[in-house]
Amino acid sequence: MALEVYWQEGSSKKQIGILKVDRGLSNLIDKFNQTLGLSIDLYGTSRIYISQLDWLIVLAESVGYPTIELVRIRSILPEVGTKGGLILIGD
Repeated sequence: MALEVYWQEGSSKKQIGILKVDRGLSNLIDKFNQTLGLSIDLYGTSRIYISQLDWLIVLAESVGYPTIELVRIRSILPEVGTKGGLILIGD
């Protein structure tokens, strides 16, 4: 299973990464949802903003989840405040 990550701005959407869905990611997303009151669905479609991805990276570091792919995804995104967001599509 995978969580596809897209950057969408207006009608333009581009795939920028894929995260393997495993127990570690599932636990991280559960904690993230509880902390921020969000509802990211690993098996559906969700939307988050760049600032929320930044928070996810901080949370991942604090619980020992590998951040290499999250940081890579963040490095290719524009600065916070840009109109647009991340679309997460799980299967």
